[in-house]
Amino acid sequence: MTKERGNWVKALVYFFILLCSLITQIARAESANASEKTYEQALESIENNDIPQAIAHLEFLHQQDPRHAGALLDLAYLYCHAGQRLKMIRMLSTLESEFSPPPKILHLIQQLRQRSCVVTRGNTKWAVATSLGYDSNFNQGSRVNSLSIGSDLYLTNVILTDDFLPKSSYFFRVSAQVYRELDNENYFYGRFSAQNYTSTSDFDLSTFSSGFGHTVSSENWQGSADIKVILRTLGGSLYQESFSSNIQLLAFAPYPDRSLFGLEMEAAYSRYPDRPAFNNVEMAFFVPYILRFGKEARARVLAGWTFDKALENRPGGNRSGPILAAETVFPLAGGWTGYMAWQARFLDTDLPYSPPLFPAVRNQRQQFFSVSAERKVGDSQSIRVEYQYTNNNDTIPIYGFNNNSVIFSWIIEGGK
Repeated sequence: MTKERGNWVKALVYFFILLCSLITQIARAESANASEKTYEQALESIENNDIPQAIAHLEFLHQQDPRHAGALLDLAYLYCHAGQRLKMIRMLSTLESEFSPPPKILHLIQQLRQRSCVVTRGNTKWAVATSLGYDSNFNQGSRVNSLSIGSDLYLTNVILTDDFLPKSSYFFRVSAQVYRELDNENYFYGRFSAQNYTSTSDFDLSTFSSGFGHTVSSENWQGSADIKVILRTLGGSLYQESFSSNIQLLAFAPYPDRSLFGLEMEAAYSRYPDRPAFNNVEMAFFVPYILRFGKEARARVLAGWTFDKALENRPGGNRSGPILAAETVFPLAGGWTGYMAWQARFLDTDLPYSPPLFPAVRNQRQQFFSVSAERKVGDSQSIRVEYQYTNNNDTIPIYGFNNNSVIFSWIIEGGK
């Protein structure tokens, strides 16, 4: 009996030892998988030229897995790229003292030590595009031919003239943009576009925008802030002046892998020189969710609320309502890349629109959809084909409209 009990004790001890060994191996495997995922995220950030985010990933990986030699070498290189030479030297010393690098790596370490590690400033990227397109309703003409105005007792039927009905036209557009990286966290950009219709110049549209941005990042989150000014002309005259700011905070979501979610806030002031009654301030809050599927496919969904405050005596007063949006990028056959985007705005006014002619409260339901395909033609040029559809439903019938657009673009990119 005593011998049998001893065998049971030995069996339990062996079982416990095997169980501990199995748990240790599983933990090591999970740790290795987690390290490789973090390393892949760092490499992806390097490919996207997001150096601060790549450094944050590699620093986290070094804390979790000090024996990851690849992370140490990449950190040394990125520290030098960011102008942090002392940190680079510390990483290289760790590589030499704790590992046994082969001759090729030792030669690379020697080359890195000789670098001055001056921060590269003034990297600039630019793009120029020429486009030919067609709009089925460039003047946002009403989908109805007539409407009734006034109250129930004094309704008057009005037949709309041709100026208020849809007009179609071909157009030609030239656009350009420049992006200048001031350092690893700050950047400046400018954009310009001019669109001319073949049938009339009254709706020719030009837009100029310029802004400054700042980015920050860590292992678990990233943020950005942006301010910009926008000027628009319509028919050759200044139509709108706008000043806006945007703040975005994103954290890495636990599922799916490499996804981001967070909060985005935007504020804008708009002034209309020839229509001061429409001057406004708009505040919007969004919750974005960004999903990534491999290296080439990604999607972004967004839900939020906007509040549009009228600064003058605008018809209908203030407006507010939800905004929903989704967009995705995905690879296609033959070297093409596909893009799809959708946005819906549901805005309601506080007051009747314009009594007694339009006593109703304005409810605007606008949807925008686009689908496009782009393909590289050589190293610096690409072609793009795009279809856009806009649908605006409105309780004020004159503002209800549809528009279909088809656009062909040739794009040239440069810089580094």
